[in-house]
Amino acid sequence: KAKTITTMFCMALGLPAEVCFLIIGLMFAALTILTYPAAFSISLEGKQLWILRSMPIPAHTVLNAKVLFNILLVSPLSLICSIILKFVLHLSIFNFIVIALLPVLANVLISYAGVLMNLCFPKLEFESEQAVIKQSVSSFIMMLGGMVIIAFLIALIFLINSLPLIAVTILILAILSVIVITLMILTYTVGQRMFNRL
Repeated sequence: KAKTITTMFCMALGLPAEVCFLIIGLMFAALTILTYPAAFSISLEGKQLWILRSMPIPAHTVLNAKVLFNILLVSPLSLICSIILKFVLHLSIFNFIVIALLPVLANVLISYAGVLMNLCFPKLEFESEQAVIKQSVSSFIMMLGGMVIIAFLIALIFLINSLPLIAVTILILAILSVIVITLMILTYTVGQRMFNRL
């Protein structure tokens, strides 16, 4: 039944069934974008940030902690959901790896991007935490930017769906990996300097 539903979904989009699993993986990855505490984790320190900075802890260790919290909050649940999808949709090993890997990569991307955005637009003075979480510039950018990335990748699949599935998958994973590596480099270079200036 699950395969029939997936096949009907693919036919409605005019896509091969195999490519459709990639879109399901990207839609699943989009859900990880909705959880981005890294985008306001530094701002939540508020006026107590000086306590953190006065400790003998390197800046990269603090940034690591902010990033890892976001990853550990989402990725384990994402992997569990991927395993459930594997059995419900009777996915092949290849499709399972794709559906498991895409949300994790998206989560790592959002975690590093969130910390960087928070360093660019810190909000250290506030009356309530709600103002930081729901009304900060970094949160808005992360919500909008993450959705733009997923929309771009889904549009890319529609444009290149004539290529073999393996080629499309490698291209999508390569794009996400390049963005993640770039964000990691920026976090531990520019990000460290920005944190030290706060």
